[in-house]
Parts: sequence; C-alpha cells; structure tokens
Amino acid sequence: MFGREAAEAKSQRFPLTAFEHFFVAEDKVDYPGVFFLRMTFTGTFDEERLRLAFYRTAARHPLMNAHLEGDPSQRTMDLAWRVADDDHRPYIYFGPLDAPIQYPRDTGKFIDLKKETGVRLFVTQGNGKAVLLLQLHHSCADGIGSVLFMEDVLGFYHMPRGTSEREFGRYVREIDPSILPRRGTYHLTPEDLAKRRKKDLRNWAGFFTFVPKSIAINRASHRQIDRDNAPYPATSVAEFSESEVKDVIQTAKGLGGSVNDLALRDLFLTVDQWNREHNSKSQAIRVGIPVNLRKEADKAMPVTNVVSMYFMDRPASQLVDENALFKSIHDETAYLKEHNMALAFVRFFSLAGRAKRLVSLVTDTPVPKCGNTTSLSNLGLVLKDTKLPKQGDKVAFDGVVLERVELLPPVRRHTYGTFGVATYNNKMAVTFHFDARNLSQSDADRLMELYKARILESTRKH
Repeated sequence: MFGREAAEAKSQRFPLTAFEHFFVAEDKVDYPGVFFLRMTFTGTFDEERLRLAFYRTAARHPLMNAHLEGDPSQRTMDLAWRVADDDHRPYIYFGPLDAPIQYPRDTGKFIDLKKETGVRLFVTQGNGKAVLLLQLHHSCADGIGSVLFMEDVLGFYHMPRGTSEREFGRYVREIDPSILPRRGTYHLTPEDLAKRRKKDLRNWAGFFTFVPKSIAINRASHRQIDRDNAPYPATSVAEFSESEVKDVIQTAKGLGGSVNDLALRDLFLTVDQWNREHNSKSQAIRVGIPVNLRKEADKAMPVTNVVSMYFMDRPASQLVDENALFKSIHDETAYLKEHNMALAFVRFFSLAGRAKRLVSLVTDTPVPKCGNTTSLSNLGLVLKDTKLPKQGDKVAFDGVVLERVELLPPVRRHTYGTFGVATYNNKMAVTFHFDARNLSQSDADRLMELYKARILESTRKH
C-alpha cells in the first residue's frame, strides 16, 4: 500500500500502549520525553523538495501525524492517538550551518502532543555541508523508527516529481497501517503472559530495591554553568574508524561475547571511574538498555515504538574485576534474550495503566531519586540494506552524501546523560547526549574521552 496509506489512516483512533503511556506520563517541560537522530551530509538540500518529502513522510505514518487524546493521569485504555486533520503540517526549520536551531515559540524544546504531532525536523546547511536533526517524541517512535522515518524522507526527496504510485516501491518501503493496533501486544498470548508472572515479579522487585547513583556532577565546573542558556541538545561525539571498529568486533568475539557486551562493560567501568574522580568512591550503577521487540511479521509496521527497557544493575563491589564483569554482562544478556526479560518493563506499566493516576504516580515519584545512572542505545548497522542509492557504503544521490549518523537518546531526570551508538559506513559514532544544565561541555568531552580510551584499551589487551 502506498497512495492509499494516508487515506486509510485518516480519522483513525489508535489507543495508546503501555510503553507509550509511560513516555507520555514521564514527559516534562524541563525533561521532555524526546530523542534525536542526527545525519550529517556533504552537499546541500533543496529546501522546498525536502519540506515536501518531510510532510509526505509524516502523513503516511499515522503516529507521526497524530495528536494525543486524554491525560496521563487516566488509565491507558482512556488514552489514544487521533490522526491530525489534512491541513496539519509538522514543524520544520531551515537555518544556517552551525547557528543555534530555533524551536517553535509557543512550546520550545518540549513537544506538546495535544497541540502538535510528535515529530520535528531541523535543517542547517551551508558551505557544502548539511545537518538534518530529527526530533521525535519517544511515545510514538523509537530509535529504529527514527531511521525508518528519515529513510522515507530521503526516499521521497530522491523520488522524481510525477512518479506514479506503482513506482513508489523503488524509493520507499511499503507499510501497512492496519497492523498498528497490534504494536503493543508483542505477539504474546494470555498463556504466554501467565507463564511470565514469577519472572516479572522478581524483575520488578530487583528494580525497586536497587538504588543507583547518578553520573557525578563536577562541582567546580557546575558553578560556572549558565543554566538559563544551556544548549539543547548538547552532545559529545566519539567516532571509531573502520579499523578500530574491526578491532572492537574481534575483541568482543575473543572474549566470548558481543560488541554490546563490551560496550556495556566499558561503560560501567568508565562511569565508575568518573564517579570515583568526583565522589571519591565507587557507587552502584544502573544502565538502561532499550530492547527491540519487532518480529518478522512487523516488517511493514509504520513508524512506531516497538521496544521495551531492560535495566542492568551492578553494585560497586562488582566493578573491580573487568573480566568477571564482562562475563556477568554476557551471561545476563543471554538470559535477557532467552527469557524476553525486557517484557517485564512494559508488563509493569500495562498493569499500572489499569488504574487512574498510577502510571503518573510512578513516573512522578522520585524514589529512587535516580531511576538509572545512564542508558546505552545501540542502533547497530544503519542503512546497510536500503533502497537509497549508494556510492560504496555511503548513501549518495542528488548532490548529497550521507557521512555520519548519530543517535541522541532521551535524557531523564537525575540521569544527566545517555549514550547512543550508530554504525554506518563501517564507522561507529558514539554520542553522549547530556544535560547541559548539570554537566559542562568540557565534562562531557572528558567523559567521552575516557569511554573511547577504555574501549580502545580493551582492544589492545586482547
């Protein structure tokens, strides 16, 4: 389905899922429940063509073109997405390269889902370079969905004017809005859910009894921060070359695990090192890990949120022996995958969402004060299999060449910074998206420097 997609979705009402309700409830003006995908190009875009491609993409994905009905304090079943009217246009901004982006005047960085839809695009370009920064509300899209959305934007941009519906498949993937209602079921039967009860109860007990600490604040630099003019988003980026990526992959295999196991182990150790430098002692650390729950049957799913969260906890006593730490992470990851433990998170909020105000009560209560120390979101290989034209391993067409892709995960209260990983063109970009009201740019750069150095040190040891 192509030309009929928007028409079929028009006037439809899509009840929220438990995970969507969580992000709507946690969404605050000071800590928006949003994330970003940043694409850097050589070459520049035609503004009107890109604007039209953005509008066409938003229109074909119902949750990218919908407003929120209801209040987070209500039950999940009382909340819904309502597809916007035909005349609605999502926010797009064009500005000069390296200049601060401009948010809508009435809402700023916060996306008010009752007044606007959950997607924005910021385009800055000049001097033969362009940056496309996509802002998405996490209640209606996840990291994989952000890549799929931008793949459509670029596909429609490349599509020649006057292309017939029958030829759309050459440029953008086919989607089926009729399967959206099952996005929160994860293909589970009532029998599957009944079998999970004990596992989920143990997981919930562990979550609420473990008390992690935030990334430590550097008090010396914190006093110099101008909180009223802090940049948003604020990032520090480390790029691993093709040869460094190969070394990381080989090292992880040599240790008997995956790249994600290695990235997690070295993230725990890096944050512990940072916290010891600024707190003089090791502290308990929790890393949130988004887990993709898509199945093959979801291949035609429009852009949406089909993930859950798993939280990996380590007390200070387990941050001493790096080899033992790696093994414990690898074993826990294997258990997570085998038993689908990421489902425990959405299961909790599916039950909480049956009562009024309970989801909001959980998300608004700062106990523990820090929900997770940080998070690590890994998109894996980005745009490896795409309909977009390529030159070698780079997406390239119509005078633009995609050079780098970065993921900027959401920053929650008391977390202060999150890490996103995207591998593209055989290179790996690790992005630290941080709260510039609590960490300075030099703090973020130092933390990222420590993280990359530790990963590369791991490759030299093995």
